Amino acid sequence: MLHHLPLDVKEKTLREARRVLRSGGAFYALDFGGTGHVNGIIAHLFHRAHLGDQHRVPALMREAVFAEVTELAPRDTILGRVSYWRASG
Repeated sequence: MLHHLPLDVKEKTLREARRVLRSGGAFYALDFGGTGHVNGIIAHLFHRAHLGDQHRVPALMREAVFAEVTELAPRDTILGRVSYWRASG
């Protein structure tokens, strides 16, 4: 759902997730987009307008003071690229 949020709300959401994450815990996020291009039939038709900031998710996580932000292997689906991120608290 991050792709539906305006940039300022993404930032606030990630800061709040970091605030409530227990020390030593891990935060996982999954969403359309990521470092690749917008692909997939459904993504092209419905999600294209929402995916502009998705490549910034790792940087936004670091700005929210998460540690060890990693993009896990993205997958291309008919719905579009699905990216996975892991960050530690």
